[in-house]
Amino acid sequence: MSTMSWNRVEGFDGVKGPFGSRSMDTEPVLTSVLTEKDYQSSDYYRPTRDSKDEEEFGLVPVEDGAGLRAFLDEHPGASDKKKRLGVILPDSKFRRMWINVQLFVVLYIIWVTPVRVGFNKPATGFWFWLEGLIDIFFYTDLAMNFFTAYEHPVTGELITDHKKIALRYLKTWFVIDLLATFPSDYVVRGIEGTWSCSVMDNCELVVANDSTAKLVVMLRLLRVFRILWIFKNFNVLSISTVLGRLQDEFYAARWVLSMLELFIVLIFLGHLSACFFYLFSGPQWWTDEEKALFDSGELSTWVFDKMGGYYTVIMPTASSTQPDGSSGGPMDQDPSSGIWYACPEYFALIKCPKCEQMPFRCKSDFGFPYRYITTMYWAYTTMTTVGYGDIFGTTIAEKVWCMVTMVIGGFFLSFCFGRMASIVSRLDADKVARGEQLHELSAFMKDVELPRPLARKVLEYNKKQKVRAYDRQAVLARLPFELRSKILRHLYLPTVARVPLLQSMAEDDVFLTDLCVRLQPTHFSADTFVYMRGESGADVYILLQGELQVLSADLGALLYSVPEGTIFGEGSVLRQLFAQEGGKVKRCENVFCKSPCDMLRIPEEDIKDLCEHYPELLRGLRKLDVLRKARAQERLAAIREQLEASKHSAMSASEREGSAAQLLAGDTARHSPFGGMRGLPNANGSAGNVTGLAAAARPGLGPGPAGGMDARAGSGSAASLDIGVCVGGAAAAHGPVGRGSDPLRAQGGAL
Repeated sequence: MSTMSWNRVEGFDGVKGPFGSRSMDTEPVLTSVLTEKDYQSSDYYRPTRDSKDEEEFGLVPVEDGAGLRAFLDEHPGASDKKKRLGVILPDSKFRRMWINVQLFVVLYIIWVTPVRVGFNKPATGFWFWLEGLIDIFFYTDLAMNFFTAYEHPVTGELITDHKKIALRYLKTWFVIDLLATFPSDYVVRGIEGTWSCSVMDNCELVVANDSTAKLVVMLRLLRVFRILWIFKNFNVLSISTVLGRLQDEFYAARWVLSMLELFIVLIFLGHLSACFFYLFSGPQWWTDEEKALFDSGELSTWVFDKMGGYYTVIMPTASSTQPDGSSGGPMDQDPSSGIWYACPEYFALIKCPKCEQMPFRCKSDFGFPYRYITTMYWAYTTMTTVGYGDIFGTTIAEKVWCMVTMVIGGFFLSFCFGRMASIVSRLDADKVARGEQLHELSAFMKDVELPRPLARKVLEYNKKQKVRAYDRQAVLARLPFELRSKILRHLYLPTVARVPLLQSMAEDDVFLTDLCVRLQPTHFSADTFVYMRGESGADVYILLQGELQVLSADLGALLYSVPEGTIFGEGSVLRQLFAQEGGKVKRCENVFCKSPCDMLRIPEEDIKDLCEHYPELLRGLRKLDVLRKARAQERLAAIREQLEASKHSAMSASEREGSAAQLLAGDTARHSPFGGMRGLPNANGSAGNVTGLAAAARPGLGPGPAGGMDARAGSGSAASLDIGVCVGGAAAAHGPVGRGSDPLRAQGGAL
């Protein structure tokens, strides 16, 4: 018989030390085998302490593996070298704080800038000062980009050279950042003369100057580059800021955040489309032909039809005589000058004593909220291709923007709907995987025409198995050993600690990780077999919960029960490891689930590998197997004794019955003309019936799933009972176990 080597586990001498440990006094002393010439020609240079190049290049010895520590000790200012160069590191505390400020700026710009540009709503009062601070932030960020280090996209090296940083920035985002920081808003205020009212927050009645409207619009459009600036920092903002940490905190509800993200994207897309649709509806974008048609009244846009005009504040019409009211709007007379002022329909006449030129202004009845909601209504009806037709493009600029919105909005909307469907499908990924498995199983049962009772049992078994849409082993394999060990300890340490055989090894992180990564949760329904005698396989199981029984070969006698928190099924793998059987191993016992059982399965190849690397586990399994075989033999011996006793009882009853029959036959023969031979067959038949009844009433045999021992076992031969236990091999290596002691109790209930 071949024996296996236990020397593959370092530090294991059979008695001392935990697995994976290494004694310090057995480590070989590492000596340098490279010469100075070898060091100089290799990737490492090993200068001497008195070398002149050491000061020039800052090189230190590395033969002891502590070169970096020695270098830092000898050069305490080396770690601050990059700081002295004035380079901002991407992972520095200041940079992380700056990125969080960027998040606030992005959230403000992404919503406010389209409104400022599209609806010509300049900031006043508090918002004026706030946007002034944001402008300072943009100027500062523009300058900081020349001093922020970056990682090389290929090598991942941190680039800290000022020249390389500046060249990279000038070639990429400098132009967009420069346009985004251009002070266009301040130029516009200078042109319109609204500096003072912006500071004092009283620009409500300022009338736009049509002569400078195009220039103002072009300057305001420069603020759109601030939205493009957002895309430059999008990845950084989504990972390194509060948003990234929020996703990490709510990882279990990541689908909620994904749906919220799509919802925000849809809102922003409608917001952007609405603001620019209102922008292109203004008179600044009319062609000369369109202006002529507007003046003649032959053409009108939705802004004039729905809200009376594009601007919310306009100049009233002055007249020396009272108007006839054809404009349909309010009118009033200035008492000091006697001039009448009238406003068009949908406008109110407001007194403005401090205003220049005229003491009145016409203010629209439809303010910014109404106009904004109306354009949002148009945006979503266009993006969803509903198009009620109540708001549509009339001018060339409006029609062009409508086409752009329909094309881009349609693509984005389709993307969002597809993404939402994907998110919803991932919510039920486990259910989908189970459904596919059951579909394949149903097709198989239909193909082989299984009987309905058997099909129900197959379906019941599969429905109770845990099906996951991901591969747990693959996920754990991608993690480093430290994280994998912590996760597996969290999952399985309480279970492993309950198993007596594994308690002494549960503190070894290497063994625990190696074992737990191989465990596969399994469930068996009640009245089913985990495996049966003659079945191929050598998987080992750990019973977590349920009532498990080991039965004899003919399924009639209960040999023993497997307690919860116990390993079972070790016999087959031990016979294969000790070369008793070649090829596939057959099971020698029947393991029956009397109640629903949850267990952990260790596949055959995995348990072999564990036994090969951890000899203590192998010794424990051998001892457990020997004790169980001894317990089974004791139980079978007791069954034989009961059978023999039943046999003798049956034979005694048969003899007594035969004697009584003979006496009865003799008495009958004396009175019968046929003699005494006719009564013998009846006597023999009666004796046979009594023997069968006695055999059927054998006491002390535990019932099995077959409903009890076969009645022919009581016909007089105890040898007909098949014990169903493989004797020899690992059990024979330890010798027989005496019947005077209970091996189950000696093992502390581990069986």
